Amino acid sequence: MKSIGLIGYTNAGKSSLFQAMAGKPVLIENQLFSTLETTIGRMQKSPRILMVDTIGFVDNLPTVLLDAFNSTIKESTMCNLILLIIDSNDEKNEFRRKLETTLRELEAQKEHFDFKQLQTVLTKTDLVSNEKLNQLSEIITDYDLDAPICTSSHNKNGLIKLRQVILSRLYGMPISIDILLPTENSHLSQPAIIAHMYELGHIINETKIEASDVIRITLWVDDAVLNRYLSKSNNQIIIKKETKEVLV
Repeated sequence: MKSIGLIGYTNAGKSSLFQAMAGKPVLIENQLFSTLETTIGRMQKSPRILMVDTIGFVDNLPTVLLDAFNSTIKESTMCNLILLIIDSNDEKNEFRRKLETTLRELEAQKEHFDFKQLQTVLTKTDLVSNEKLNQLSEIITDYDLDAPICTSSHNKNGLIKLRQVILSRLYGMPISIDILLPTENSHLSQPAIIAHMYELGHIINETKIEASDVIRITLWVDDAVLNRYLSKSNNQIIIKKETKEVLV
């Protein structure tokens, strides 16, 4: 099971993005601490990825909330992938200040966290111009962070690309495999194997090759999980190659 942590400044749009990606209703309000506890949901179309939403970062956090804040942030930083959520609708100076606040809090969690796990995400991009998005992207890369994925939970722009990036970061590029007909040594039907593949990974394409009765599927899947299954398949499954196909 893979997991994704959503972190960022309060009101950056974390909960809206969580709902858009996981399909799980959460409290969404334009105020501090509208999310006061960790919320966990399953990312749509990918049953083996959990999403974790937590309290947002703030300046001068009240002492009474400090322990709860640190506890939920620690939960996010222990995920396989961290989405750093940043509000593109902020003024540039405020954008930079909030980004610095977030990075400072992450630095305090460095014993649980590696910055290589981080993927930046700009939210509310339907409210700003392309020129501003380019300027904000430059600010982000100035902090030695990867270029952000631009998204809008309102009009759904960028969400497909974000899913593609998440799956690629967690599982690498999708691969294609050929499923052969049953033999004397392998009695599983092709539909049964395909059903197992749906349980193990995320299938993005399925094609029947008529001339050879082979079914070819393209999917994202963990290498170790696939190799364990292949070891029991009696050569009924053939790995073709990695693919750049990224439709979800």
